[in-house]
Amino acid sequence: MLGRPLGAGHAMTAAAVLSAFVGCEPKAGPAPAPSASAARATGRACPEGVSVDPPPSELRPGILAFRAKDYRAARQLQGALVKRYPASATVLVWLGEVELYDDAAGADDAARRALVHFDAAQALRDEGCALPEYEDYYLRFDRALAFLRLKDAAKARAELAVSKKKWNMSAEVFYNSARAECLAKDVDACLIDFRECLVIAKSLRRPHFLRNHNSIEDFVRRSRTQSEFLGLRRDPRYQQTVRALTVE
Repeated sequence: MLGRPLGAGHAMTAAAVLSAFVGCEPKAGPAPAPSASAARATGRACPEGVSVDPPPSELRPGILAFRAKDYRAARQLQGALVKRYPASATVLVWLGEVELYDDAAGADDAARRALVHFDAAQALRDEGCALPEYEDYYLRFDRALAFLRLKDAAKARAELAVSKKKWNMSAEVFYNSARAECLAKDVDACLIDFRECLVIAKSLRRPHFLRNHNSIEDFVRRSRTQSEFLGLRRDPRYQQTVRALTVE
């Protein structure tokens, strides 16, 4: 999803995401949306058990608008797709990311707008509209980012706790979990997750669907100014951890 690499908390590049969507159009054409009768018969929004998504050719204009940071156009395009594909949790995540990054009117307001769509996507997923793994990853990740913006440590921690279990090779997940723990004033837990972030980054491990990998130096640099890490930086174990993992 294109919004992901545009922020400091994301590991993929825009070009990688664009190629992932644009380069994998099915030769046989997109699967048709479920009929109303099929939905009634199963009692579910997604009779096949998966998010009913537009084909890549219909997603592409919104991808390009988002890449150009033309959030107004991206919002219009994704909003139109939501109406055409009401059982697409994927499009709702896209629309949520448009709102999350269109923060000219304020980061808190953007986070609240984004959560409306993320919550709707989560509701569809929980009703049986399963998302591809990378979409599920970013739905949880972006919800956590929105909660961090709103200083809601409890909800951010809950979302990231699931992510740490499902994607325990994501340095970004552990970095943002450290942010949530520090926001909750739990410096010990914050340090544990920050250290794990550095260990993963140093090992060059990552979830299979992430194309790029941020270096350990990237995370250390970010940690030196991360607003939630004030308490962590005051703890002598912070510098000890950084030295232990960055000095050969």
